[in-house]
Amino acid sequence: MDLLFEEMGFSHADPVEGIKRLGRVRAVSRGARKVLVIGAQGALGRLCVPALRNAGFDVIRAGRRPESASDFRLIDLDKVDSIPEDCADADLVISMVNDSRRTVERLVLRNGGAMFSLMITPSERSQVKALGEGAKGLVVTDVGLGPGITNLVLKDLLIKYPETDCLEGAGTFSVLEPTGRATAEEFSYPGLTSAGRHPTAMVEFPEPFGRRRCIEFRHADIGPGLFGDVSQRLPVRFYGYTLERAVNASTLALNSLGLLSKLPLALFTVGSDRRAASTVAKPQCHVCAVLRDGRRLAATAVMGRGNFAMTADATAVMAENLLARRDKGESPTGVLSVEDVFDLSELTPGLERRGIRIAEMG
Repeated sequence: MDLLFEEMGFSHADPVEGIKRLGRVRAVSRGARKVLVIGAQGALGRLCVPALRNAGFDVIRAGRRPESASDFRLIDLDKVDSIPEDCADADLVISMVNDSRRTVERLVLRNGGAMFSLMITPSERSQVKALGEGAKGLVVTDVGLGPGITNLVLKDLLIKYPETDCLEGAGTFSVLEPTGRATAEEFSYPGLTSAGRHPTAMVEFPEPFGRRRCIEFRHADIGPGLFGDVSQRLPVRFYGYTLERAVNASTLALNSLGLLSKLPLALFTVGSDRRAASTVAKPQCHVCAVLRDGRRLAATAVMGRGNFAMTADATAVMAENLLARRDKGESPTGVLSVEDVFDLSELTPGLERRGIRIAEMG
């Protein structure tokens, strides 16, 4: 076995890890699909790479910090000449980087490839959508957990309850789990500091979470940021709860004093590198509900471990589904939202295998 590892370049390999890597090499030799992950060095990318490899994909990691690893490619989206034309030759490109020039999206759309673009700010949505006119390739936006799975949950609820006049979301979060600087700058910070004092409410989560006092996020970008295009049709209310009790209590206290708008951005971004590399994955829950005249008509919970971990697993499931469709000749083109491409029912088996449970609430 040691000789086999050495012949494959795995000198002094750990036997268990060696067997795993041998399995991946064999999968690649059988023609595994190639997936290029841009932003693989970041908080979410680090989790997406193993999730995709566990699904049997041949993953090429890409980022802007040089590495010597054989599975790595140097791509800095701020330097257009570092982006090779052949990046669209991958069966699927997945980007966790918010590139305002959309260089890779343009390449994929022009050359007929497929791409998941996970980082699009609400203000850029219409601009990115316009890139899909007359395109040969496909770019899918809002891939992941929220937006992503939450979009698909709301899509089903709206079909069942067309009388809905408001969407409601509530999610749990942890300050100890992996998160990126962009999450703080584009979600947490503007969501909490958009007002000195926010409304609060007791929100019903399924067990073991139960009823929790949550802060309502009222920033205009929160709905599009968490529910994508679904939120363009109806008003959205979103509530957040921090699992660490001391942090949650402090936030509620500052809110009651009307001081949230005074919080500095540095408070949200301090220790970004350490948090990005965190391996903590707490039980988490996100509730999607539809309302009529202020009353819940129905609600569905999405539960699992770790918000970024669930996002990574959901991305892998969507990648499996999309490439299986393309194998069958089903190849939509343009820039489409996740709810335009997928149905929740077709993804549910794969999500459940990865520990993501979707349950209707009573």
